[in-house]
Amino acid sequence: MADVTLLDGRVVDSYSPDWKAECLSRETEARTILRMPDIETRRSAIRSYGALHGEEAQRRLEGNIRLLWSLRTGAPGAHNGTA
Repeated sequence: MADVTLLDGRVVDSYSPDWKAECLSRETEARTILRMPDIETRRSAIRSYGALHGEEAQRRLEGNIRLLWSLRTGAPGAHNGTA
């Protein structure tokens, strides 16, 4: 299948267990952040995640959050492939 780059820089197949684990971890984090009570708390959590995991990880997390939010609210762009 297609090659993807993990956050640690390794290039793996998109069907690899490492890619699956990274995506699941990001999905879980995104859902946790979306359950937070207000926008400032969510923004702070995203910044903290970025500080801990790096800019690329934060960008990918934000993409997941936007996608999940769009799916939840029916907003345009729910299937734009950014996650």
